[in-house]
Amino acid sequence: MGMVVMKKRWIAAALFAAYANAPAWGAPYDMSETTDTYSLSLHIPEAALAIEPLKAEILRRYQVASKETKDGSEDEKKWSSPEDFRPYELDTQWRVTFESPRVISMSGLIHTYEAGAHPNDDFDTIVWDKAAGRALPLPELFEKAKLPAALHDISEHAKATFLKQLASKERKPVDPEGLDESIAADPDKLGHYALTYARGETKANGIVLLYGAGSLWAFALGNVKLPIPVSVFRKHLTADWAGQFK
Repeated sequence: MGMVVMKKRWIAAALFAAYANAPAWGAPYDMSETTDTYSLSLHIPEAALAIEPLKAEILRRYQVASKETKDGSEDEKKWSSPEDFRPYELDTQWRVTFESPRVISMSGLIHTYEAGAHPNDDFDTIVWDKAAGRALPLPELFEKAKLPAALHDISEHAKATFLKQLASKERKPVDPEGLDESIAADPDKLGHYALTYARGETKANGIVLLYGAGSLWAFALGNVKLPIPVSVFRKHLTADWAGQFK
């Protein structure tokens, strides 16, 4: 019980320190920290800094990830010889993928190195409902009765898109066996989602599903981005969220 309380106190203290040091709206937030065991860096665009709860959520996620990096690097250093040890890395770059008066969509590219054979990339996303003041899970875009159909249609389009991308890179037909275990009509198997839009437009034109290298297919394929146009799921949207799409 004591360890749980101490952990909660540490996260709260670290979050307060990072939050206090983040600049006010008007400029992006960039920070970096380097020691002989790790290097950390973070970028937050100014649009996110203008929304206090969103800024706090991004910093909270970063504090959790940076603690894991620091702890892991310290442990690795203890067990490695000086000539074998390589500092850990954590670099998180957030950007805006869409914004309207109602919602702001953010994607974060997370680059890490943890003493493995190669660095790794992963994604994080936040679709922030400004009116509700919280992150919006993918299922809440859709009417409850239509959610299973929405997830099915999105997953089928995502699989077809991925197979086309894969075939174009490998220049040969691809066996889709096993893909259902990675892309399925389940929010937990649809990567990290963000809203997208066309330049000059004021409404979203769809979503994109983001997968870090190795999380969907072979690591050598790299990061995977699967665009899903709104035409795939428009009929399943709630009346409220349908107004946010073109």
